[in-house]
Amino acid sequence: MMQGVAPLLKRQLQTDYNISSIDLSKQSTGLAYPKFFNWPQTIANRLASDDSIKLLVVFFRGLMILGTCPPDGGGRYLKFASEAWGTLYRARIASIIDNARQHNVSVIWIGPPNMRKQKLSQGMAYLNQLYREEAEKTGEIYLSVNDMFKYEKDIYSDYIGDGSSRVKLRAGDGIHFSLKGQQIIAQQVFSRIHLQKVDDVPDDVTDKNMVTPNETINAHP
Repeated sequence: MMQGVAPLLKRQLQTDYNISSIDLSKQSTGLAYPKFFNWPQTIANRLASDDSIKLLVVFFRGLMILGTCPPDGGGRYLKFASEAWGTLYRARIASIIDNARQHNVSVIWIGPPNMRKQKLSQGMAYLNQLYREEAEKTGEIYLSVNDMFKYEKDIYSDYIGDGSSRVKLRAGDGIHFSLKGQQIIAQQVFSRIHLQKVDDVPDDVTDKNMVTPNETINAHP
């Protein structure tokens, strides 16, 4: 999902703020299968190697989540949405946020919207609850694409939820986004990012090119 949004956000950051950002988005990945791709470790490595990063933006897809999940260290796979599954998945969310905070990096976590297929949409609603709770309990920002698209409750639409436009926001698969949908998400994230002017920086801060939250973006899972 982030593969469509990140380039738009990168371009606007460069154009408006002259800020270079890093796009780490990778197709068909998430938190459920770290042996396939380990996002917590990938992000930890990046933050440890680049102290210029001030903000991490996270946006995971939902195709790989409606099933079992291997526990860390191996063992029996856990059933999706079971108590054990939720505990493990929360821990992986928290590990990303905690690592960011250790490096003084703020987080914007984007929650995917309703999906056309009911089962997938119900799974996304469950995941969004985990994302929201883990982000907000640490004071980080959670942004809901359902809110951006003005979707009511569990309703899916190819278009804006309030019927104000007939421009499609969703792709034909009922999961991903059209260019217009990607633009809306990118703009909503960008609206939470503000460059701190030199005059606003305290005298004891040596890095005068800092960005604060609503902050900057440098990594996009």
